[in-house]
Amino acid sequence: MLRRLLEWSGNGVISRLEARGHARFPRAIEKEIEVLSQDELQRLTRAADAIDGWPGDVARLLVGFCPSTGLRPKEVRLANLGDVDLPRSRILVRHPKGEGSWAAPKEAMILPVGKDALVEFLDARDAYLAGEPCEALIPYRRAAGYTGPWSAAMLRKLKAELERLSGVRFHLKTFRATFGQSAIDAGVRIEAVSRALRHKSTRTTEAFYARIRTDRAFREIEDAFAQRTTQFASPESR
Repeated sequence: MLRRLLEWSGNGVISRLEARGHARFPRAIEKEIEVLSQDELQRLTRAADAIDGWPGDVARLLVGFCPSTGLRPKEVRLANLGDVDLPRSRILVRHPKGEGSWAAPKEAMILPVGKDALVEFLDARDAYLAGEPCEALIPYRRAAGYTGPWSAAMLRKLKAELERLSGVRFHLKTFRATFGQSAIDAGVRIEAVSRALRHKSTRTTEAFYARIRTDRAFREIEDAFAQRTTQFASPESR
């Protein structure tokens, strides 16, 4: 933070100190990526089933849909019904991070589990609106009489209720990391996962959302060298 402040003000003293070997500054320790296990997702699903009414319908959408799309909480909350393309299993991310600055609307994929959750939610949505028109994918009828998208505060409140009922502590953005890490664990290339998360490079993906686990990396290296040893073994040793 100090480096960025100094560089912003035109002061490059830290870079000069490093270049001349006069000082060494500590670097941030790589943190483990927070993801939800299958057991935790199941506990959250049961918790969502225990919530009555429209909040329960929204909770079930969050638990089933978000880990199957990699969308950020804001991107789901501000999505429109017209953004959904069920036949293609796609959704247009109309309000991405960096909106109006460095990011533009892009499509995201919907995995089968998320599509099933979305189809069930859309039926509940029709019943909730009872014919009232609303653009928001997740609508909410205000006391003032108008209907609009859920607020961020309401989403946080619903998340807290899921935590209370399930005993699982998580952040809403953990759903996004769970999508990425699940894909990596299934053998998907990091480049494909990065593209699905709409990152400009794999560096952001690996730093904050998904990376190959150590055990799998070791197994791949061991398998590669085992094949190489077999390939170059002499006939006598075979």
